[in-house]
Amino acid sequence: RSPRPFAYAAISAMALLTVTASVQARHWSSSIALFEHCVAVTPNNPAAYNNLGRAYHNAGRIDEAVAAYRTALAQGPHLVMARNNLAIVLLESGAFAEAESVLREALAMAPDDCRMQLNLGIALAAQGNKDEATVAMSRAVALMPNLVPARFSLGTLLLEEGHAADAVEHLEAVIALQPDHVKARKTLAQAYADLGRPEDAARQRDAAAALTAALSL
Repeated sequence: RSPRPFAYAAISAMALLTVTASVQARHWSSSIALFEHCVAVTPNNPAAYNNLGRAYHNAGRIDEAVAAYRTALAQGPHLVMARNNLAIVLLESGAFAEAESVLREALAMAPDDCRMQLNLGIALAAQGNKDEATVAMSRAVALMPNLVPARFSLGTLLLEEGHAADAVEHLEAVIALQPDHVKARKTLAQAYADLGRPEDAARQRDAAAALTAALSL
């Protein structure tokens, strides 16, 4: 089975793992101008380059974001978050092997960072390394049981690998934490169906359809 279906499903949840939220383009244009000015005035400023990378990323200027993060790390190799930010851009760009390498370097400095453990799991799964991915994602869940993207990604991977009963545990936890998570409900419906629980599957499909309709109003 191709690893790509999981990769795309998991990466779609990664907006929740970035350190900034998606906001209006005007704001990011202002942020870009601010941090471009910062690095022009103080060129040896790794934190400013990291912030500039975030602003570029959120504005959709991916190549510039990667360049800014690389500069931040060249100037400040200790910046763990800059490594994670770079890895997120690489994951979204499909550079899974490079993202894995960057995340392993970051986790060597901060092994208990649950979000980086999850991102490593996504990078591994996207390359077809499902067993290692399961370990990394399980570690992320153990570190932060209420981290919805970790639970969702692990449940999705377990279902794809044929472990529907284990997937149900994590997908039910996602819905308990975030009842309007449409993708989790759809995935849980498939897990129930695989387990021969058609009524439960139907309830989750109906709930997902109702949520989708409500969001489209």
